[in-house]
Amino acid sequence: MLKPLLNNVLLIKYNNSNNQLIYMPNSNTEYQVISVGEQVKTVKENDIVIVKEENLKKVEHNNITYYVVSIEDILLVVEG
Repeated sequence: MLKPLLNNVLLIKYNNSNNQLIYMPNSNTEYQVISVGEQVKTVKENDIVIVKEENLKKVEHNNITYYVVSIEDILLVVEG
C-alpha cells in the first residue's frame, strides 16, 4: 500500500460514465482519493475530487496508475 506523506493525497482516476449525460471532451477529470497524508484534514478516502491536473505526479505501482497531488491543488470535492 502506498501512503502519502505530509499534505499529499494519493488518487486514482474516477470513471463514472453511467452518470454522464453529455460527453464533454475538455471537461475536468475526476479522481478518487485513495489515501491522505497526516496533515490533510479537508478530504478523506473515497472522496471524488477535481484537481489542477498540471500539478499531478504520476506513479506506477503493481501495474496500477496512481497520482499524487498536494492538498493545495485540489480544487473541488464532488458531492452527491
